[in-house]
Amino acid sequence: MATSSGPSPTLVASLEASAPSNASTTAPIASTRTGPRGHPADLLHWPCLGAEGSASTSTPSFSPKPSLILLFIPGNPGLPHYYTSFLSSLQAALPPPLAARTAIYALGHLGHSPAHARWKRGDSAPGLKEQVEDKVAFLDEMKEKWDVGVGEGQTKLVLLGHSIGAWVCCETLKQRSTLISQSIHLFPTISHMALTPNGRVLWPLFSSFVSLPVGIATGALSYLPTRPLTKLVSLLAAQSGHPAEVTTSLVSSPATVRAALSMAAEEMKEVTTLDEGLLKEFGERMWWYWARDGLDGWVAESSVVEIEGVLDEAGHSKEQRERCDEGMKHAFCLREDHAGSLAKKVAGWVERAHA
Repeated sequence: MATSSGPSPTLVASLEASAPSNASTTAPIASTRTGPRGHPADLLHWPCLGAEGSASTSTPSFSPKPSLILLFIPGNPGLPHYYTSFLSSLQAALPPPLAARTAIYALGHLGHSPAHARWKRGDSAPGLKEQVEDKVAFLDEMKEKWDVGVGEGQTKLVLLGHSIGAWVCCETLKQRSTLISQSIHLFPTISHMALTPNGRVLWPLFSSFVSLPVGIATGALSYLPTRPLTKLVSLLAAQSGHPAEVTTSLVSSPATVRAALSMAAEEMKEVTTLDEGLLKEFGERMWWYWARDGLDGWVAESSVVEIEGVLDEAGHSKEQRERCDEGMKHAFCLREDHAGSLAKKVAGWVERAHA
């Protein structure tokens, strides 16, 4: 059974070590989940800060049981390491009493794990349904461990999703509405993806005819030394620092690139009609953040208008919807200033709902 090579151990170690940190937060604990078919997904965990932990404490204590859990679901590629700056800043932005009882998790997509994913002949990449099932299974584990639910006295759970991660949040909310108290959607792609400016242009790149040569090319890249490859990525992708290292790990993993392209192709076909019933039923739990018109190539303005129309018709609050006025684009996580600014905003939303 043929398998692909993955990133070098040096690159993986560098990726973990270079994750942005803040003196007022804990570093995330990295681990890996395995799906039913053996596909890995990266998991990052920020334990809740103990009651005596503070911004000036270099080794904060940990609360053994959170009363609030934030579960972040990334876009595509589904590498949670892209969001370490955002989520670390989010933890730091929470008021100390709330941070003392809040745990944060970031669960990547199955097969989107450069350090662990392997490409086996005849093995299909995980699809959207499988990705949703894995998130639902994780929620069930949280329910078993922490008594998660919307009832009085239960540990509350908030979903946060970026891009297609927002669609996964919506699908997860459908299946586990009794566990989820709030769902925050950042630059959400929940409908008509093929009709977006980027969808119209990039659809051909997601076909199987293109994914094979791309896989071969990334296989060759995996043999290049880490430092020159990172410099090449920085130049071609206009990235620097930690995001460039995450992208380097991505392009060094043919299996992860294949999984991301396969999932993107399915997104074009399956993420089409807006689920109006879902928005009407659960809109009071949903919070939305969009770019200004024209700055997000993955979200058509007509889709935003449609979503807002459904929410307005159902009488849901306009205060839970916001347009960015800072010039952020879809991939906000690639700029530390944008990640930090949005983290403060999200922290405010969480505080309003759960303080």
